[in-house]
Amino acid sequence: MSLFLFSLFGFYLMVKKILTDLFPEKEQFCFYASLLAAALYVFNPFLLHQKFGNGYIFSLIVYAATPWLAYWLVKVYQQKIFSIWPILITIIATAGGNNPPYFLPIIFFWFIFWFFSFISKDKKLIKMALIYLLVSILSLAFYFLPLMVGSKGVLEDAATSKSSNVIYGADNLSDFWRFLGFWSFTAVHKGDPYYPYFSWYYKAGFYFLGYVFVAINIVGLFLLTKAKLMIRSKRIILWFYVGWIVFFFLAKGSSQPLGGINQWFHENVPLFFVFRQSYDKFGGLYFLFFSLTFASSVFLIFDFIKQSRWRFLTFIFILTAIIIYNFPFFSQKIFLGGAGVGLYKNLKTNQFYLPSYYFDLNQKLDQKKLDANSIGLPYHLTLNSNWVGYDFDYSGLDPIYDFIPRYLIITPYKGNNLSKNIFVMLLKKGLAQDDANINYDHLWAVMNVRNLVYRNDLDTRSYQSVPLTPKLAENLKSKTALNLGQLTLYQNQSADFLPHLYTANSIVKSNQSVENLAQIISAPDYNLENVILFDVQNQSKSQTYQQLSSQTQSLPTIEFKRVSPIKYRVIVHGAKGNFPLVFSETYHRDWKVYTQKVPSSSSGNNFTDQSENYQVLPGNEGDQASREELGKMIGRGVITTLGQDQPEKADFVSKEFHRSIQNNNLSQGRFFETWFKKPVVEEGDHFVANGYANSWLIGTKKICSDPTLCQKNPDGSYDLELIVEFWPQRLLIISIIISGVTLIFAIGYSVIIRLKRMKRNLSNQITSE
Repeated sequence: MSLFLFSLFGFYLMVKKILTDLFPEKEQFCFYASLLAAALYVFNPFLLHQKFGNGYIFSLIVYAATPWLAYWLVKVYQQKIFSIWPILITIIATAGGNNPPYFLPIIFFWFIFWFFSFISKDKKLIKMALIYLLVSILSLAFYFLPLMVGSKGVLEDAATSKSSNVIYGADNLSDFWRFLGFWSFTAVHKGDPYYPYFSWYYKAGFYFLGYVFVAINIVGLFLLTKAKLMIRSKRIILWFYVGWIVFFFLAKGSSQPLGGINQWFHENVPLFFVFRQSYDKFGGLYFLFFSLTFASSVFLIFDFIKQSRWRFLTFIFILTAIIIYNFPFFSQKIFLGGAGVGLYKNLKTNQFYLPSYYFDLNQKLDQKKLDANSIGLPYHLTLNSNWVGYDFDYSGLDPIYDFIPRYLIITPYKGNNLSKNIFVMLLKKGLAQDDANINYDHLWAVMNVRNLVYRNDLDTRSYQSVPLTPKLAENLKSKTALNLGQLTLYQNQSADFLPHLYTANSIVKSNQSVENLAQIISAPDYNLENVILFDVQNQSKSQTYQQLSSQTQSLPTIEFKRVSPIKYRVIVHGAKGNFPLVFSETYHRDWKVYTQKVPSSSSGNNFTDQSENYQVLPGNEGDQASREELGKMIGRGVITTLGQDQPEKADFVSKEFHRSIQNNNLSQGRFFETWFKKPVVEEGDHFVANGYANSWLIGTKKICSDPTLCQKNPDGSYDLELIVEFWPQRLLIISIIISGVTLIFAIGYSVIIRLKRMKRNLSNQITSE
């Protein structure tokens, strides 16, 4: 409701200011016209179906902020005084611009402001426009900089889909003119309509009401040609009509007439494909300009009508038409009831109550401190949509994403790109067929899976899951099972578990297809401590790759801590020669390895106080080292720290899995500790491991050539500290700092301008007295 009021008031202020500036002598007409136009801008079928019904609610923030931005830019343009409000409104609007095309209305009005400022030849206005240009770029660095860095791969993928992704605005112009351009408005699923009230809009009375608003704009255009107005006023109103028509053609997509123009733009203009859902992406500007022309037309009609009684009746008629035509808003039917309610038998909706067992699952998994993946079952090989039906009267994106504290690597549907989803490839070989040769414990280990969540609440009418094979069913029976309502949580306590970070004892180079990974790791003689590098995935590193030897020169033990999702701290104990460090996170070339001055190991240290206060945390009995196991690790010198600053708060230390220990007591470090360092591992030594993960060949001799980075042990081996970090994240931090500093200076500059203006006005007032 607050967003509606914010949008309503903003549009009202914007239109009233424009109209009163054009027609100052007829302020009452401006008031009524602005009020009706604001009501239409906020209450219309576009918002009802495209935004609320389709789940694009966040984009409403941009829709609501756009008229406020236009209002303040008009004031700034007229007064030629810097104000911080356009910048603040733009920053607020970024909350709704998670999909960049939704941010188009904000960019559009800034462009209009800069364009008219620069062609005005007014030096003061041009100077202010330049200040705004600089401040807006710097203050929005947090939004645009990460977007530009992270969008390359997304844009490349999206660019491959051309005309097939042009979404029609409406099947016919009749529906589009009546604001019924959403594709699913008349759609039916298994006999259930998405919007049961849609039939009302195809009755004679609603046909009439739908055309009333367009008819008012047409009448307004006719009156504009006859009215005796100033040339400037006529031109501005005509520009509203131009904007309406332009965005009408853009919003209707490839629907006729002239649908081929939009199609041509989509296929030939760079980046235009990001607007492929044209009605959704251009609809905001279409309705803004439609409402602006509507306000102008209502004003001209009021001006044309000479008797106040008829003006009042016209106002009541238009307001009533807006209310009746958008009756779902006022009948509280935006979100309809669930299956079995009213007309519904099969179709699920967005209104549902999430079962309590999802919260129980979250509570159980949140207790677990081991850095590991979870996997969702059952699996569907043919489902092409991410929307799945559930027994609790819901159909949509899987809600379990919000209840898995760490990683959910597969969901009950296959995802959008099978060729790039290595997890799907692995599962395809096992879950889709009765393959007795699959070693599921090895499969879970390579995928870093510790928890398996089996879903029993999927609606079998819309979701035909792959049945469990006998081998998989047998594997699940060997796991500790916990029933949580319609969910079953299987806990993989196998000793074969591979941690998120570990060192491999040998490198296996394979010329087979990646899809054969499940068979390779299931071989009876396969050693899980191997790391597999597929030729096809590492061809770009041919020189280094060819020189790799199968056996590593040392088998160090490592400690690691997940500082954040993009940063891991690793302490290596007993390193000699070269060894592969495996990181079971989806491969990306921007994961980098840095060195840090190594802290002293626990060898010879007295951790008595810390050990006495050390306790196995609830829910971690199978993952956390016991006090006895911890004592042995301390004695071997493979524990660096154990809550030394606060002995009473010794944190989680995992059992030792394949010479890898997760030690949550390691230092968090500083967020900028790697910013001015060069990665210690060259890109040529960064490989795709196990079909999907990252692996670096760590050269002990190279790193320890700097004695400050390593601690030499009596046996000639070294202890060293590494940091694994996704380096683009620092761009977000830097951009936030830039935006924050710029905003502070901009607010200060705005306050100074305001104080100087107040002082000057006070001085003028004293002088005049």
